[in-house]
Amino acid sequence: METAAVNLYDKAETAAFIQQLDREARHIKYLVNAAGYFKPVSFLEHSEGDYDAQLDINKAFFFITQSVAKT
Repeated sequence: METAAVNLYDKAETAAFIQQLDREARHIKYLVNAAGYFKPVSFLEHSEGDYDAQLDINKAFFFITQSVAKT
């Protein structure tokens, strides 16, 4: 079993990980996207920054998953 931990808020780290995946010669059998964003405040109290944080995680997941699907 091989695992990788990537800071999905760090665009450079995420991009480097995607490049690493793109260079992989083997098939990746399973991909587990196990991260999320949770700020325990009411719906009306969330800020634009909170929303951006959720989008950043989803964007990173999207492109990592796209890279894995190409292998």
